[in-house]
Amino acid sequence: MGFSYSENQSENETPSHATVFNGNFYKVFKPNSTKSNFNTMRDRCLKMGGHLAYIETPEEHKFIYSLILSFGKTTDLRKLNYAFVGGSDAQQEGQWKWLNGENINWFNWGNNEPGNASPELEDFLGIQMDGTWCDARLYSKKHKYLFVCEWEGN
Repeated sequence: MGFSYSENQSENETPSHATVFNGNFYKVFKPNSTKSNFNTMRDRCLKMGGHLAYIETPEEHKFIYSLILSFGKTTDLRKLNYAFVGGSDAQQEGQWKWLNGENINWFNWGNNEPGNASPELEDFLGIQMDGTWCDARLYSKKHKYLFVCEWEGN
């Protein structure tokens, strides 16, 4: 199932200030470089023992969106395009899956999403600042983003 990393276990603890929802833990991060992309953010979550968040219900979405909005205390959300979560249709265009291989069964697409520009280049799931979802490129110089990590509760 998905990715397994056996890096030293001390890193695999839920970070402080992660917020609990339904037994799992979540935290919003800023990329640590302007060159960061979906893959580097995915790897950062994995290194910390988590994964980019999977959103399976409207309630979970509402919760994650509220975490993103609360980031507005330290960041001007109007300058952000989206927050990456762990969904992609990179393997097969139009077949959206979480990074653990499970199908995405609930969507919250924005107007003209997904794939209004060039869907074959936009393979990664983002939550826009209005709370709707978009498909986004791996990396865009013009775009500013956050990312949301999730740690499974025991």
